[in-house]
Amino acid sequence: MALRPNGNILLTTFDQARIYELDASNNGNPPRLVATLPDADVAIGIAETSPDVFAVEAGHLNRTSWHLDGCGRIDTLDFSRLDRHGRPKVQTVAALPQAKLPNGMAALPMHSHLVLSADSITGTIYRTDTNTGNVDVAIQDPKLAPHDDPDPFLNLIGVNGLQTHDGYLYVTSTSAQFLGRYKIDPHGNPLSELEILVTYDAPRSPDDFAVARDGSVFGAVPLHSVSKVTIPQNGSNFDMAFLVDHDGELQRPTAAILSLDETTLYISTGGRNEEGGKGGQISAVRLT
Repeated sequence: MALRPNGNILLTTFDQARIYELDASNNGNPPRLVATLPDADVAIGIAETSPDVFAVEAGHLNRTSWHLDGCGRIDTLDFSRLDRHGRPKVQTVAALPQAKLPNGMAALPMHSHLVLSADSITGTIYRTDTNTGNVDVAIQDPKLAPHDDPDPFLNLIGVNGLQTHDGYLYVTSTSAQFLGRYKIDPHGNPLSELEILVTYDAPRSPDDFAVARDGSVFGAVPLHSVSKVTIPQNGSNFDMAFLVDHDGELQRPTAAILSLDETTLYISTGGRNEEGGKGGQISAVRLT
């Protein structure tokens, strides 16, 4: 998910690479289709690279291996250049042939045309210049690769979510069940080893997350939870609490994003394909 300057939420989908816009301030409005990425069937990570311009990962997903099989790429959506239907200009800016499953994405604050993409299958974090199309490896760390997990799907997913804040790159690993961070330079190069902040106990496995201005980390945590990790005071440990704790109404949360005023946390879900299951939803958690 990503937030437009007007406060609306952009939602990427694994359904024909469609991208929707949701005005969360109006509960009666359904999401509006704003783009269908060409020659792709999935749209994955998304990040704002300049005001109202967003980079998004796309490709054709092999639903057996969960790889993009060399067809990964990055497109941009430019909401400052709308067509007659009010839809943004879509442009492919880079190829990601080495990335097997690009997942979380984050723009670098001081050079926002540079975006980092987490390859969940290999544990690689790629850096893409959305102006030139150049792609290189920013971080390669075995700790980000998938770890053994009894769940065959989670067994595929290492590094998942990415966010930047105050000179750090925050990361989650789904199969290794941790939230961690690297100190980075303005171009995304690591200046430290991975620091693991908190770990999650099974069956919880962290997915994507949001970082507030005060450094608090709000995470989507399958199967049915939402976590808040707060920065330590006076050298103490990072503290984790669950804002939503095993609530079956929240079916497989996948991502989190804060409203512009940070009073509301929005959680996307994947739903469940079984009796009593729901489709994907957006839920609001009031923080004040």
